[in-house]
Amino acid sequence: MNEQTIAQAAVTSLRAEVLLAPKPGLVDPESNGAHRDMNVTTFEASIHALAPYFGQYLHAGLTAATVPQLYQQLRTIGVKAEKAMMIATVGVNTHRGANFSFGFLLGALGWLLQKQSLKQLVMHDFAPLFPAVAQIAQGVSGDFRELSEKNS
Repeated sequence: MNEQTIAQAAVTSLRAEVLLAPKPGLVDPESNGAHRDMNVTTFEASIHALAPYFGQYLHAGLTAATVPQLYQQLRTIGVKAEKAMMIATVGVNTHRGANFSFGFLLGALGWLLQKQSLKQLVMHDFAPLFPAVAQIAQGVSGDFRELSEKNS
């Protein structure tokens, strides 16, 4: 399985989620749910905007030398991805959380693939993935501290 196939799986999952129906209160092909500012077309635009960044998250993990370096790379890519999403959706937050989560998941997967094969990870039900996400995401607390200090 190559980088493009893994990144495409993230895109496929976002598309499957929005097309799943019915989802009372949420956007699906049958209804906008409680949302007046978004619909399936908005989600499709968002997915299209985010898609190129999923491969970049994975590649960052595959090539980073250290966890702090990987965190900074993921952060940089994530900010660009979010801007692209917001432009594509004309300011509507359709996938901010998914972008954040996929950044860490794909980055951590790439990081682990430096040391073991995808087959090994599958055989262990991806057990090492979540501790790797936690390790990489430690940098987020520093970002929140800085944000808190700016807002004080």
